[in-house]
Amino acid sequence: MRATTLLTGASLVLASLAEAHWHSTPKQHLGIVKRAAVTCAANQYKYKSVCYDCSDSDGATCDRKGPLTCSTLFLRPWGGRACVAAADCGSKWFANTNTMTCERCADPNALTCSDDGKTALSCASRFLSNGACVTQSKCPSNSFANSRTRTCQQCEDADAVKCYPSGTALSCSTKYLLSGECLDSCPTGTYQDEVNHVCKQCEDDDAATCTADEALTCTNGFLYDGACVDACPSKYFGDTATNACVVCSNSGAIRCAATTIDTACGTNDFGETTYLDSSITTCVKASDCPSGTYPESFSSTCTPCPGSGAASCDATGVTLSCSTGFLSGTDCLSECPSGYHGDEEEHACKPCRDGVLTCDADGELSCTKTSKGVETYLDSAAAQCVESSACPEGTYPEDDSFTCTTCTGFGAATCDLTGKTTSCSIGYLWEGSCLESCGGTTYAATASTCAACADGTVTCDADKSLSCGTNAAGSATYLLFGDCLEAEACPSKTFADTTTSECSSCGDGALTCTSADAALSCGQNSEGVATFLASSACILAEACPTGTFANSDDATCTSCSAGALTCTSATVALTCEGGLYLTTAGACVTADNCPISTYPKSASAALRRRAISAISTCAACEDGATKCTATYSTACGSNKEGKQTYLLNGHCVLREICPDWSYADDTNFVCRRCSAIAPGSLTCDGKGALTCGTNSAGAQLYLTPNQNCVLPSSCPGSTYVDEASTTCQQCDDGTTSCTGSGNGKALACGRTSAGVSVFLTASNTCAASCSGAYFADDATSTCIACDDGETSCTGSGDGDALTCGLNSKGIETYLDPSNDCVVAEKCPSAYFADSESLKCVQCDAGEASCLFAGPGGATSCAKNDAGAQLYLDASAECVVAGDCPAATFVNDDDFTCTACADGALICTSSTDASLCGTNNTGNPTYLDDGLCVEVDKCAAGTWPDSELFVCRECDPLVEADAKTCTPTAALTCKTL
Repeated sequence: MRATTLLTGASLVLASLAEAHWHSTPKQHLGIVKRAAVTCAANQYKYKSVCYDCSDSDGATCDRKGPLTCSTLFLRPWGGRACVAAADCGSKWFANTNTMTCERCADPNALTCSDDGKTALSCASRFLSNGACVTQSKCPSNSFANSRTRTCQQCEDADAVKCYPSGTALSCSTKYLLSGECLDSCPTGTYQDEVNHVCKQCEDDDAATCTADEALTCTNGFLYDGACVDACPSKYFGDTATNACVVCSNSGAIRCAATTIDTACGTNDFGETTYLDSSITTCVKASDCPSGTYPESFSSTCTPCPGSGAASCDATGVTLSCSTGFLSGTDCLSECPSGYHGDEEEHACKPCRDGVLTCDADGELSCTKTSKGVETYLDSAAAQCVESSACPEGTYPEDDSFTCTTCTGFGAATCDLTGKTTSCSIGYLWEGSCLESCGGTTYAATASTCAACADGTVTCDADKSLSCGTNAAGSATYLLFGDCLEAEACPSKTFADTTTSECSSCGDGALTCTSADAALSCGQNSEGVATFLASSACILAEACPTGTFANSDDATCTSCSAGALTCTSATVALTCEGGLYLTTAGACVTADNCPISTYPKSASAALRRRAISAISTCAACEDGATKCTATYSTACGSNKEGKQTYLLNGHCVLREICPDWSYADDTNFVCRRCSAIAPGSLTCDGKGALTCGTNSAGAQLYLTPNQNCVLPSSCPGSTYVDEASTTCQQCDDGTTSCTGSGNGKALACGRTSAGVSVFLTASNTCAASCSGAYFADDATSTCIACDDGETSCTGSGDGDALTCGLNSKGIETYLDPSNDCVVAEKCPSAYFADSESLKCVQCDAGEASCLFAGPGGATSCAKNDAGAQLYLDASAECVVAGDCPAATFVNDDDFTCTACADGALICTSSTDASLCGTNNTGNPTYLDDGLCVEVDKCAAGTWPDSELFVCRECDPLVEADAKTCTPTAALTCKTL
């Protein structure tokens, strides 16, 4: 820095030394000598009465820190005062040609602005529109937010209200939007939405033109009722000229190829069914179908009659008349069937007379049965079919040919319907023939007939057989009282004697026999006494051999049952062989086979020795016994009253008689001791103990649920000791160990009888689910407490919490992302403790910490998705550095938009302001070495410049020792 040239050389040296000393020595140590006031040039500043050139060559006025005004350039008040070209004022600033200073653009979002600062020329984060920086949504009509140029750029289409960044239209003003263009009219397949000014696709894909509700014209199909169809409905045809469905002119047509060309028919407007007459392609009534056709209902057509040669037919196609051949039923035949002849005039088959098989116009040719089943026969002479009785004399009705056939045979006068002779004019009639004389097995019964002897007769007269032989069946016959009988026909007490061919008498008493000495069955003898068959002889009852009895049922000496000496029937013995026993049913059995409920009782030996009749029998056991000996029972069953009995001390007693120390065993039917099934029991049933006593040591035993008697220490699982009833009582369902029944008595849990798992709660109860801050542990079947602070969980340990609440210290906890409950300050970075959900909820994107989600909740900031550091502003929002609000600075120590010191408008730190304004008390402040101070706080040796709001140094040329001053004079001095 150089001193002013107005000083003398010595003064210049002194001034230079003074300046160097000023800058290197603390002011309070300088001994400044007061001298006359000095006036500096326009581009100089005075310091300690010395004029120094402004550090900026363009500075018009300046102080020690830089220019205060500029000559040709513009004063830039930030980043160290300097005079700069207009282009160097920097982003968001403009060169004010009136004040020759760089001033902040009026629009805080402007990157550059007009010379007066009022109009934005470019924008930083918003979009330029009519001199203002606006958000994307505020870009005016017919423009879009161009992110590259940061402007609201005119849409390419002048009619566009909104458009994409590419320039294509999003909406239109007066025209119609389609594929990013505003069109004067909508193309084929679309219609004009007058409300939204868009071309909307026709709902019908084939529509060429349409409205919102229906098609108006079609491209490929046919228009019908506002829709394009591939095929027109009934009663319409597709007009290819107009691509529309046109109604058929004939009301009976359901399809047509043109207005007057019908192709299918139905019901007309009068309710009449119509049929297609293909000869005129018109639907006509049934009565109008042409000759040779009939109205066929299935196809609704006038269909040619199907029968060959048919002249007409009915509505089902059945032939009614013929043009060629003869009508037979529904067919036209070249020849009529049997029973008919052809009528050439009517072309029909006329029936022959009833009973005639074939006929012609001249007469009847063959015969058959009438409709009533009467057979007729052809009388050839009369050419007529007659009944059998009407055949002429000398003929008979022959059934094979149905003709009146001439009788044949020697001497035949008449014959029967089979042609067999029935009377003779010569000889004797025998078996349909005329014989010269009767002979063999016949005799002359009349002057003209032979009669046969009886069947089997060899010779006979008119009254009886004289000798017998073989009959017609080939069986030998036997003479009895003038008749020839087959062997089996010989009466009782006779037999067929092959020697004499007669029925001869059996022996005395025999009813049937094979000879006089060989009886087959017996009856009463000649004295009227019954006889019995034994060895082919009929004997008296008392003569029946030992071991048999006279059986009146079949008159035989029948064998007694095995082992019986005497008997009254085949099943009832009276005495038995030695070593066998007679049962009450009359059977002889071994001792081992005496029936149930009996025992073998032998006859007294003394009686046997004395030859007194004695019988060994199967004697009855006591009532109810099924097995026994002579002295006691060994097995029991039902007694005479049908009641079951049980074996007790060799006797069969009723159930209720079994003593208390036993039970009725329904398997073996005994009164079985309780000790056998349940040791230690006092009473019992078939399943086990009912009550218990003491063991051998005198200790009381307890009844278990499965009816055993055990010591209390041995009560099975799932039971507890009930001292009052001396029983092991069952725990509640699902409880595997307990001290009693009911709530609060469970010790361990498992599964219920229904298979449901239950868990031991803190209140010693088995429950199907755990409540509160507990979880069900399948391994131990217990409800285990969740970790501290957890109100529900799936397990203990990290990551198992479901919901959170107060912990053991009474502090609220919150569910973090790893499913643990933590106190609020332990919520992870970028999460906050939400008191409503009791969860650590993630902060908004870019926030390092927050108090809540949404606007105004941030407490510290991180980087955004693009990797740019964000800063916390006063509204608790995280913004990029360029969006920190006025009177704040980007603080990289804590990543906040930190407020400048009170009064500072622009600063880079809390102690480095570059522009000052009004402070919080409403007083203007002045820039003093990076601080904004009120007017009376400007540092000693400075004065408040109210134009630039800076504490400007007192001019040293005016007064180097000035403590306070004005621009032109000292007000107070520091030392003088």
